[in-house]
Amino acid sequence: MKQPPLTTQILRTLIVAALLSVTSLALAKPFPAGIIRLFSTGVAKPANSPSWFNANLDGMRLRPAWRDVQTGPETYDWSAIDTILGLGAQYGKTIGLSVGAGVNSPQWLYDAGAIKYSLQDRSDLSMPIPWDPTFQTNWLAFIRTMGARYDGNPALGYVVISGLGQNVETYLSKTVADDAALTAMGGTTAWVAAAEEIISTYAEAFPTTPFFITAARPFTPVEAISALQQVIDWGVATYPGRFGIMNATLNAHSSTGYYPNLALYTYRGTQPVGLQMLCSSISDPVRLGGTLNLALLQGVGLGAEFVEVYQNDADSPGNQTVLAGNGAALEANLP
Repeated sequence: MKQPPLTTQILRTLIVAALLSVTSLALAKPFPAGIIRLFSTGVAKPANSPSWFNANLDGMRLRPAWRDVQTGPETYDWSAIDTILGLGAQYGKTIGLSVGAGVNSPQWLYDAGAIKYSLQDRSDLSMPIPWDPTFQTNWLAFIRTMGARYDGNPALGYVVISGLGQNVETYLSKTVADDAALTAMGGTTAWVAAAEEIISTYAEAFPTTPFFITAARPFTPVEAISALQQVIDWGVATYPGRFGIMNATLNAHSSTGYYPNLALYTYRGTQPVGLQMLCSSISDPVRLGGTLNLALLQGVGLGAEFVEVYQNDADSPGNQTVLAGNGAALEANLP
């Protein structure tokens, strides 16, 4: 059989790619917006939470540990996540999901040969190294399995990337001793390459769901911020309109003087962007540096489209007017 000319084959390939791109954009979920309540997967009876009936809350964020979801190399327990997604669909709440790797990685991973790095910060915690081949093989496989299960679920509003640091945020080290040890094992160059590989896997596994980096300096030296900036700029360029930027430090004094906030502010017009409260205004007002309202106003000013708040702040009757007003302002930041 006569083959079509090479130029015709190339043209067909380009047309197919364009159609796939248009289809993906058409199916893309909206950016998450409003007030999101941090919700534990360990709640005995999650359906009894008053949050499902609170009109001032737009969604819930789940943060289970990898070791609790993938209990063995080929065994999974999705039940807690499935339950919350079902409740989200029932009550019209968007659900955000992160599965934490890092110090929450399963023992079977180390049994399979992954490096078990002991943190030198007196926490007695251990974690795999993001660029370790055994970790990457297993973690990337988990991301793909999770995406195949949940990307098509309309209740899943966004996913939050893990595997770049000690948990969900991107900090890998918080001490000089860990800086030295991890730099000897590969440092920022290895971290950047691993981060891009993991982010790419989330993008492939969740083609219709926004996926967020929780930005923090990966190592303690100030110059390490350039590695984070490199990854964020790459993510925006590679996944325009899909790669989300957030951080977990929102307080009453948050400003663009902190690079993760600056990144959010810079890309707020094109990328999904959000924030998580540094702490509860009820449990730790001194650390927050002011009231819940002041902190949320800072988030609105930075361009955030959603803010994740702690349970007691979300459920307090005295906070509902604050949540309603700021929730509307956050939604107004949508492009």
